[in-house]
Amino acid sequence: LDIFLAALKLLKYPSTDRAVVVGDTPWDAQAALAAKLPIVGVLCGGFERELLRKSGCAWVYRDIIELTENYDQVTKDILK
Repeated sequence: LDIFLAALKLLKYPSTDRAVVVGDTPWDAQAALAAKLPIVGVLCGGFERELLRKSGCAWVYRDIIELTENYDQVTKDILK
């Protein structure tokens, strides 16, 4: 079972349509995509922006602070 789907199950969250993964490695992106979940990359894991994008991150931010500053846009993009 995918780690992100397992987390949703543990949280008793029944749907993936309103969930998003935040990760900092290409492996996070691969796992999210395997679970059919959108992925936001953050650069604090030491990987370059372009590598995270190529790995499947739809958005890449410098850090969690920048992500929270752009939260409304990310959720708008996810829910469209």
